[in-house]
Amino acid sequence: MPEKFLLNNVITSRPVQIEQAAAKKDYGKFIIAPYEKGMAITIGNTLRRSLLSSIPGYAVSALKISGINSEFQNIKGVYEDTIDIIMNLKKTYITLKDPDIEKKVLHLEIKGEKEVYARALELDQTIYVHNKDLLIFKTNAEANFSLDLQIDYGRGFVLAEKNQDFIEVAGTIVIDALYSPVLKVAYKSIPLTGDSTGEFESLEIEIWTNGTINPEDALSKAAYYVREKLKTFVTVDNDEDIDVFTATGSQSNENVSNEDLFKKNVSILELSVRSLYFLKINDIKEVGQLIQKNEDTVKGLKEATNAILEEIKDKLQKKNLHLGMKDINYSFINV
Repeated sequence: MPEKFLLNNVITSRPVQIEQAAAKKDYGKFIIAPYEKGMAITIGNTLRRSLLSSIPGYAVSALKISGINSEFQNIKGVYEDTIDIIMNLKKTYITLKDPDIEKKVLHLEIKGEKEVYARALELDQTIYVHNKDLLIFKTNAEANFSLDLQIDYGRGFVLAEKNQDFIEVAGTIVIDALYSPVLKVAYKSIPLTGDSTGEFESLEIEIWTNGTINPEDALSKAAYYVREKLKTFVTVDNDEDIDVFTATGSQSNENVSNEDLFKKNVSILELSVRSLYFLKINDIKEVGQLIQKNEDTVKGLKEATNAILEEIKDKLQKKNLHLGMKDINYSFINV
């Protein structure tokens, strides 16, 4: 006799999908759905906070101008006040192409009448300025000074006063640094199209960046950062039962054979967020995928750095594994 249910209209969750509604180099709009009512705002607020604070970038953090010791002194032969020059430098969006370089000092010699644009900071092939046509200052025939700028890699917004104690060269002017490449985020919940029950909604999120990162990558990095933070509370492997608030906070690796380890998610290696994101964007999901690649192959992957490579090698060694393991009983099945 066929089983009869007392109710047949119980609402169950559905897979969440993302649609990119608008895409530019520095702007993106995304529609993410479906969410149970109330969850869109929760997810939107979390992503916004992560987008604005967790994604690293480059910024001018300090400068030294010959002949002056303070931002309140003006430079002979320069039309703009020093404070205006600093404001223009804050609007200059720079990337250091070599990801292993996290700080660099640029030196410019200024003499005579000229207009100095942001493109002048591209002193070598490791430096890329995204808004090259930004005018930083103009000089007349009396100008004759040197300008040193320090570019640093960091997160969020750092006030100048936090770096005052780290000045090593007299006359250095420390400035507020906005490292985040995400300038603005807006989100809202909207009714889910075609949902007659009123139990589901969509999240619409808009992202504006400074052009050093595209909005899609920014959203992916922000979501990945949130996920890594939430792992403290939940340990889960693809199809395994969820173990919430475990005593150790991580899965035990005792008595796990190599063949079992090969099929584990790379998160079991306990890598940093930066290294885990590197593996994610290169579609490396399982330990077996990773160890079958040799060092040269890993170095050639997108956003590879020596620091990431060394961390991967160190974490693998702790599990008696290494890169370049070809003859292993493993094959990756993408589902």
